[in-house]
Formats: sequence, structure tokens, C-alpha cells
Amino acid sequence: RLIYLTIVCVLGIAAIIVAQWDRFSTPRHRPT
Repeated sequence: RLIYLTIVCVLGIAAIIVAQWDRFSTPRHRPT
């Protein structure tokens, strides 16, 4: 189904955006 494929694509893109945003948000990983 096209809807299912669209949802999968959106979730994948969202995951990539979140990963990139998290990396930009915290360029240095400091373990507390």
C-alpha cells in the first residue's frame, strides 16, 4: 500500500532528522 510505504519513509526521515539534530545539539558527549 502507498500509505504504508509513505509512513515508513516519513518515520525513516524523522529518525534521521532526530539523529542529526541530537548530534548538532550536543557536539561534545560528556558522560556525567
